[in-house]
Amino acid sequence: MRQEGVPEPIAIDTVYQGVRITLPDSLLFPSGFADFLATSGIVVERISRLIRGTTYPVRIESYTDSTPTSNPQYPSNWDLSRARAEALMQALVTHHGQDPKRLMAAGCADMRPLDSNGTREGRLKNRRIEVTVLNPERVFRPLVVPAWPSTGDEEWWKLTFADMTNLLLVFFVFLFAVRALDLAAFKKAVASIGAPKPDVFVNVPVAPVEKKVEIKQEVIPTAPVRETGFSGAEAKSFLARKGIADRVRLTSEKRGTVITMSDHVIFSSGSAELGPQSNEVLDVIGDILRDNDYLVRIEGHTDNTPIATAQHPSNWHLSADRAAIVVRYLTERYRLDPTRFSVAGYGEFRPISHNDTLEGKAKNRRVEIVILNKRQSELEGKEAEFVKPKGASSEGVSKSPNEAPKKMMPNIPERIFGPSVPMPPVPFEPQG
Repeated sequence: MRQEGVPEPIAIDTVYQGVRITLPDSLLFPSGFADFLATSGIVVERISRLIRGTTYPVRIESYTDSTPTSNPQYPSNWDLSRARAEALMQALVTHHGQDPKRLMAAGCADMRPLDSNGTREGRLKNRRIEVTVLNPERVFRPLVVPAWPSTGDEEWWKLTFADMTNLLLVFFVFLFAVRALDLAAFKKAVASIGAPKPDVFVNVPVAPVEKKVEIKQEVIPTAPVRETGFSGAEAKSFLARKGIADRVRLTSEKRGTVITMSDHVIFSSGSAELGPQSNEVLDVIGDILRDNDYLVRIEGHTDNTPIATAQHPSNWHLSADRAAIVVRYLTERYRLDPTRFSVAGYGEFRPISHNDTLEGKAKNRRVEIVILNKRQSELEGKEAEFVKPKGASSEGVSKSPNEAPKKMMPNIPERIFGPSVPMPPVPFEPQG
């Protein structure tokens, strides 16, 4: 029997950007760990079948509650959520043959809760895995400017032109009436109300008096020019003034502004620890992000050189660990709103150059800070409604628990996702 207050094992909902599959993390992982349960194979197989019938991009997101993790392997909820999303993505690619180029993983920690973390039921809802099949027509839909409505009459402009002509006529009549004022009638009107005699209105020539007027020029100090920005020539000029233009690359894409850094700029080789001079670059980027409230995605990339260490079993882990370290540095040092950030690790599957040469591999080993533009930020915010965590900034996408979204079950054809398979109930245990 399913416990009272526990959500359904797997839910499929229609969201703004596509179709989202939501399941509790206890179906796949033990509490506080990113290792799969022995019974998680059937759940991963179900997810693979659901996304196999389409070639659309798929985003995997992992969430936790506000309870701090007690596992020393994952110092924060950022690391735990990122490791779980990456583990599920690697399982889909390795064991189920999914195309890694259409998959992306993001760890969102406890910054986007669906319910209050003050109750056990709320914490169970917040600890979840979301797999979203993105609809390219919604995500990358170009902005369409609506045409002027047609009334069937192509001479509609004549009405506006006639109104303007009438206003000009009234204006010039008013000017003529003021200029042709009858002085005699005006004197008579003033005398009728007990005003002084009309002779007071006789023009008496008065000798002009020269008066020297000393004009003092007051110098008004100009306000300091704000140096920070994140788009166009202002951002490039700001990076040049700070002396890091040769270490970062700024480009503009459909999703927003992308700041690209090679791995050797902020990390040691094969490591996710910040280098001794990394703060010179990250501090400048922190100043840029502090002056706007757009959503930010930190993405890690590697080359195709295999890595298998105790700390980084694969390039998936290394790329995501580097992105998570950059997020923690920016949010903790500059007190930025954590709800703006998400972490993604792509391993070697999103190259920008060939891995056949040393120069190509050096270009592929990079960290990208994507400052989503206004439209993309609004699309990210429309996908889900979140409950504001305690102590979080009021500026963000948080909503109150009373404004939780109404879920609607879609009519998904079986030819896309296959027939529905009932899932066995899995017991839930509180995290941490």
